[in-house]
Amino acid sequence: MARCAAFESRVQWRALLLLAAIVLPSAALAEGEHVALDWARADGAEACEDAAALSRAVHGVLGRSAFGPREGARAIVHGRIERAPKGWIAHFVLSDLDGRVLGTRDLDTEEADCRRFDESLALVLALAVDSLGATPTDVLHDPPAPPSPPARTWRAEVGALAAGSYGLLPGFAGAVGVRAAVEPAGFWPIGVDARFWLPSSAEDRGRGASFSAWEVGLDLCAPIVRAVVEPRICGGFQVGQLRGEGYGLPIATASSAWLASFRLEATPLIHLGERFALAPSVGVAIPVIRDRFYFTEGADPTRRVLHQPLVAVFLFDLAVSVTIP
Repeated sequence: MARCAAFESRVQWRALLLLAAIVLPSAALAEGEHVALDWARADGAEACEDAAALSRAVHGVLGRSAFGPREGARAIVHGRIERAPKGWIAHFVLSDLDGRVLGTRDLDTEEADCRRFDESLALVLALAVDSLGATPTDVLHDPPAPPSPPARTWRAEVGALAAGSYGLLPGFAGAVGVRAAVEPAGFWPIGVDARFWLPSSAEDRGRGASFSAWEVGLDLCAPIVRAVVEPRICGGFQVGQLRGEGYGLPIATASSAWLASFRLEATPLIHLGERFALAPSVGVAIPVIRDRFYFTEGADPTRRVLHQPLVAVFLFDLAVSVTIP
């Protein structure tokens, strides 16, 4: 019962299209114009309607001859019918004589007998041919493609980072921080970050100090390749403060010094889907301020240096960020 109901529905649909073709004003081909028909039946479809029978069926719908030789044709309809997993499928391509595709359409049926498909094929071809007197119809056109999303005018990244260094504080030191960047349309990403270095100690014969620091930086990153893994070279400048608190000294002391350095880093920005990214990086910072932290003992005027930033500070970062929008 379900197959019968479905078949009756298709017959009604065809009847409505046929009524529309008869009642609505036609933009027929001009006198003497015709369309070429290139119709093929795949292996196993030999019992289906051939080109001559299909041409006669279209003639019967239009009430006039529509198809003729390729020479002097207004357009060409290429068609092919073949078996489908369930039933039959016909594929049509409407093109001009230069091969430019004007439209395509696939029709399918679950009927076991492909001759039950003839009426639909003839009607679709008739409507397509009848419309060529004006602008080509949508009868053989795929639905219009959805509009492209608007071009992104800017992009921002906000995230957290873990950092390491050798040469800024005594030995190896670690830091936590935050990073943000904005990428204007047609320009490179501009980033800012803040790092808070965890305490690291230096000692000389029982006398020593615990050092900590903070820094803020500004950089400009040049993407080398735009891809899922996006290599970047970043250069910038950072300033901050280094603080040392002495211990084991007759008098507890604390002092601080300014930090300033140029920074150069290489990082592969790894996109994790549309919103998230991972950015490991290695780099070097060249301090322009390298104050020494020292102490003197008793009447001995000799200054014992506990720490001084190296002439080149090695940096290691790992940032996790979210992209906006």
